[in-house]
Amino acid sequence: MSGTEHDHRPDDPRWVQAKRASQTGDYESMLAAFKSLAQDGEPTVLATIGEIYERGTTKSPRDGAMAVAYFRRGIEAIDDPICHAGLGRCLFTANGIARDFNQARLHFEKADQGGVVIAQLYLGRIFFYGLGVQRSIAQAEKYLSPLLKLNYVNAHLIMAKIRWSQGRYIQSILLRISASRLARVLRKENVADQRLL
Repeated sequence: MSGTEHDHRPDDPRWVQAKRASQTGDYESMLAAFKSLAQDGEPTVLATIGEIYERGTTKSPRDGAMAVAYFRRGIEAIDDPICHAGLGRCLFTANGIARDFNQARLHFEKADQGGVVIAQLYLGRIFFYGLGVQRSIAQAEKYLSPLLKLNYVNAHLIMAKIRWSQGRYIQSILLRISASRLARVLRKENVADQRLL
């Protein structure tokens, strides 16, 4: 989760509670601490609150509408690139909001400009499949190529399709094999790893 990176007031017991809860996977306690901080005007926690609502927890189901609300608050408060990525995901998957690939693309572009790497995967998908935009293999490659070195499984799979369509069959097959191996390794380490998306 992203909000624990913003340890602005480590002496505040809510930050301590949130950090401890994050380390133990107690997202309910982390959510309570971050919501308290958000009520007191701390905008850096809004992305994490949104992510918790977006994914749900073992005790609480997903709540896309709440996720969207917190992501929007983070965008309005500090133009948070992580919130842009979160709102882009919600728009892309129709989680708590109507699907809108064009708006998703705009938010992913803002997230990418802010250094949120996962936004490149969604932008690559949008341009490869022509979701709300004219299909552009060149744009898809621009966003997906850097993700190959970072071991994003879906980037390997889409780049394999691109290479196949270009008649570069051996590269395509090697990318598919690499994707399969990466997926096995990443699943063993952490099934929630974003590189498995």
